[in-house]
Amino acid sequence: MTPDEIWLRLMKVSSLYGDRMVEIAQRLCAAASVDREALHAVGMTAAQAKLFFRLDEHELDETRPLAGTTGSSSVTG
Repeated sequence: MTPDEIWLRLMKVSSLYGDRMVEIAQRLCAAASVDREALHAVGMTAAQAKLFFRLDEHELDETRPLAGTTGSSSVTG
């Protein structure tokens, strides 16, 4: 999972903000994998993890151009 995707997913978790969100993002970006166990290890609740993983590929594809990233699909132009 890319750092941009981690941030986009964290922004969907309304109960996370400020320094706590930054700390979680840094720890997840450094993690070998981002799964429910990793989210629990950084202090996220089961409800927060559910919101984190709720973001689907369609939503990610829509936000990637705004974040300046590219997805796995080919770019034409």
